Amino acid sequence: MPWVLLGMVSLPFVVLVGLLITSSSDHLQHFRRFQQIIDVFESGQEVLRPMEDMAAYGPVHMLIADPILDARFDEANSQVPPALDRFQVALSAVDDPSTSSYSEMLQSDWSGMDMTSSTSSAMDSFEAMQRLMERVYRSMTSLIYFLDIDGSDDIPVSELLMLSVEDMRSTRAHAGALHAMTLFVARRGGYIGSSDAAALEQNWTGLNSDLQGMQRRLDSLEARGLEPVSAQAFTHTLEDTRAYLEFVDQQVLLADIVELDWQQADLRGRELASSLRDLSSDQLTLARQLLDQSRRHQLLRDLLLAIGLFALYLTVAGIGVLFYRSREKMMHALAENKAKSQFLARMSHEIRTPLNGVIGLAELLRSTQPTAQQRKYISLIGSAGRSLVSLVNDVLDYAKIEAGKLQLEIREFDLRALISETAQMFSLQLNENNNLLLSRVDEQVPAILKGDETRIRQVLINLIGNAVKFTQHGCVEVRVSCRRREQGMVVLRFEVQDSGIGLSPDEQQQLFGMFSQASADVTRRFGGTGLGLSISRELVRLMGGDIDVVSAHNWGSTFWFDLSLPEAANAGANVVTLLPPQKPVLLIDATGTLSRLVRAVGDI
Repeated sequence: MPWVLLGMVSLPFVVLVGLLITSSSDHLQHFRRFQQIIDVFESGQEVLRPMEDMAAYGPVHMLIADPILDARFDEANSQVPPALDRFQVALSAVDDPSTSSYSEMLQSDWSGMDMTSSTSSAMDSFEAMQRLMERVYRSMTSLIYFLDIDGSDDIPVSELLMLSVEDMRSTRAHAGALHAMTLFVARRGGYIGSSDAAALEQNWTGLNSDLQGMQRRLDSLEARGLEPVSAQAFTHTLEDTRAYLEFVDQQVLLADIVELDWQQADLRGRELASSLRDLSSDQLTLARQLLDQSRRHQLLRDLLLAIGLFALYLTVAGIGVLFYRSREKMMHALAENKAKSQFLARMSHEIRTPLNGVIGLAELLRSTQPTAQQRKYISLIGSAGRSLVSLVNDVLDYAKIEAGKLQLEIREFDLRALISETAQMFSLQLNENNNLLLSRVDEQVPAILKGDETRIRQVLINLIGNAVKFTQHGCVEVRVSCRRREQGMVVLRFEVQDSGIGLSPDEQQQLFGMFSQASADVTRRFGGTGLGLSISRELVRLMGGDIDVVSAHNWGSTFWFDLSLPEAANAGANVVTLLPPQKPVLLIDATGTLSRLVRAVGDI
């Protein structure tokens, strides 16, 4: 059974753990794929660097023979194939169907590139190389739409990747065209053809527009929390671009005679190209950092979720096991209690039958004119038998209370007759202890009430019996008073006051417990089982009342209980009367209780 409960508790958590593992695996796969895309972008930047150098030196290489510039062109040309191979390997690692087609077209375009034949325009060779670089750009930007992930709430990784290629593509193309044209014009001695002049003007205007766009992009990224180092790199590139635009404007576009030194033109173009490349690299570095940060945060969230899920599972499982064990113990306790109650009830019935026979035989023996000694033995047998019957009745009531089978019998009864009859039951015991028993019912108490007469009598018998038992040469008084009457109900206070040994505060706290008596000394001196008061408390509670005691050691005790009982239709108020003595007696009122009661009767 506990394994079934544990399985039921574990099943939803197993499902949740499976979902968590699947989600974490998807996250890791997503990060891995995006890491591969960043690798593609970095390898793509390595391809673009020598291609941009080839585009810058291509016009001079194809139209003007210059050993130094030809050597730089050849060096860049030799760097493209290995860089292109690494780029294709990175593309294939992404395993995107679109990358294979871009890889094949890129290899075909490179194989068909012819940078040796002479052309009529300096821009022809640049544009041919630019088309090849455009193919590299497209292969990278296509991956952005294939996979997207946010590395930061403010600056997405995908935006930085797009910025490093898409936004920088136009800037680097215009800057490369100006580099190639100023170098070509300076190497040719300052002569500018009409087509070359138009190309210079167009690319200068385009780079100036790109500069304004880069400034707006920087302002936007700074407002969204761009890192200071990256912001500084961005600002430095903007300053280099402005300086280069001013240099081209002053030395070429606005100059009456172009006297630009080709080494200076090459140096300024290479510096701007290097600045733009560094900015693209910085953007990729920042993208990688944000991706790593996002991955760590996601792993931390998954780990915390797993820990929380495990803690929740342990809590729920522990509660389930504790619940099962407590329920199992409760069921065992209930079963044992039921068996005990059934055993007590059965044994009480079985014992009470022969006891009644013993008591009956003792009464029969009393009528056979026994000797004085025999009469004493018969009295002892009868007393012991009645004690045993009382004990058996208490045990039987205790078993019924614990089993919840004790039911009340509501019917009309005469309260004053009930008090009188109950008091007369203790006449013999009163004589033995030299006690006086007085009873009084206030005139406000209705004569006829509705309730369980038997259970009220049982409570009174227990209380009066204890009062008589623990009082020697004293007085026991039974009082019933009316506390209030409302809507056909009357709240009665029953009090049994004695002048006996009394109770200490500690003894009062444990007095109403099952099988509990005031102290071991009391049990040894007076006997008893300790069931009477506990049964009385349960009976009073069952009738909707409350019971308690007011006492002090060696100053007597007053046991009281309150009951709310409905009035009968023919209820009335009777005058309280004292129990008449059977023969003239001499009363010595040592406590003043008798005189107080007589005065109260005289006032009626």
